[in-house]
Amino acid sequence: MTRPVQFAIALGLMIGFLLPRETTAQCLGNPSSNYPPVWQTIPSVIRLVGQSFGTPDPYGACTMTIRDATNNPAPNVPVTIDFFNCPDVRICNAQEPGTTVVCTGFNRSVTRNTDATGHVTFTIVGRGINPGCSGSAVPCARVFICGSTTPVKTIIAAAYDQDGIDGVTLIDVSRVYGDVNCGHYYARSDFDGNGVVNLVDVSNVYGVVNGNQSPQSCGSFCP
Repeated sequence: MTRPVQFAIALGLMIGFLLPRETTAQCLGNPSSNYPPVWQTIPSVIRLVGQSFGTPDPYGACTMTIRDATNNPAPNVPVTIDFFNCPDVRICNAQEPGTTVVCTGFNRSVTRNTDATGHVTFTIVGRGINPGCSGSAVPCARVFICGSTTPVKTIIAAAYDQDGIDGVTLIDVSRVYGDVNCGHYYARSDFDGNGVVNLVDVSNVYGVVNGNQSPQSCGSFCP
């Protein structure tokens, strides 16, 4: 074998190792048994944010780790957050690249794939519906893996932009403070996901205002 041929083979092998390789989806068999809830790392709350010229506020980043039945990270697996049962929040019908949005009728969901290490991060633009002292007091956002019909977890859906106008402003701070004064628990304002709406949550939304990365609301929300 000549040196030029040897060099060409070596170069080809090197390029093959360096180029990114497509990961194989793990959605095989029964999702409920292949991705048992006990192995999943999923936060108790997802916080809907505003945006800045189409870029979602990173303050709302919600990262999950998906593992298979042997407790190994599951790459390239679709994870869906479904907001169908969430009367107090609405998601934007346009989300960041890599996010599939279902926004037909009353179906409201977002889907992203895990990366090579089994992690997936959602940063969802949306709004709250805050009419005053009424609303939902239960976690409502269902998390599904691989299109399962059974959610792996149901989490709180809170929204910094409580009125869907002009992004996150002091008006939204006032609405969260109003939820505190109502004396009832409303999940839409529970930003730390601890089951209580108090001045810590007011401070949380005030921090988003000062961060100035949610100056705009979505132009069109799902029904």
